[in-house]
Amino acid sequence: GTGTAPFAPSDNLLGWIAAGLFVTRDEAKATSGVDVAMLLEFTKFAMQLLVIIGLPLVFVVSPLNYFYGGGRAAVIGDKLSEIGLHNVEDGNWLFWLHAAMVWYVIVVTEILIFRNMQRFLAVRFQWLLDFQPPQANTLLAEGIPEQHRSDDALYRYFDRLFPGCVESAYVVKRTRRLKALVQECDRKR
Repeated sequence: GTGTAPFAPSDNLLGWIAAGLFVTRDEAKATSGVDVAMLLEFTKFAMQLLVIIGLPLVFVVSPLNYFYGGGRAAVIGDKLSEIGLHNVEDGNWLFWLHAAMVWYVIVVTEILIFRNMQRFLAVRFQWLLDFQPPQANTLLAEGIPEQHRSDDALYRYFDRLFPGCVESAYVVKRTRRLKALVQECDRKR
């Protein structure tokens, strides 16, 4: 990113609201990078999920618990639980509604997660494709087997996996012990 905002918010007390609500993913990506754009997408996903799950729970299930739950919470003076499951007496039909709502939450959450993950992956893959060399074609490999721990052996291995696509391969060697031996040799001279 360039480290700048997509546009300047107004100077009034609530000017930041419009600036935050109306910035697009592409504007955020261009000015602040793909990670900020994805953070905004995640925030939008979380708000959408809360609305889709929360509205039926708050405006349907909670009033039903309060009016048709049987009043178990009111008997013990627990005002906060009067809209919750604790207010529902054993055997009440509302338990079936709560069971259905659990599945509603699961299905809606899964659908929204997979839908948003597809969008996220599309943006992330495009971000990777937009790289220029050397970032576009550099790979860091760790835990390389002993037989591939030389530049030539590693090159042959990756060239066998991706024929014609490997430009070069370099193994970073641990030279701590070698440096110590060289220093010891220099001291003895």
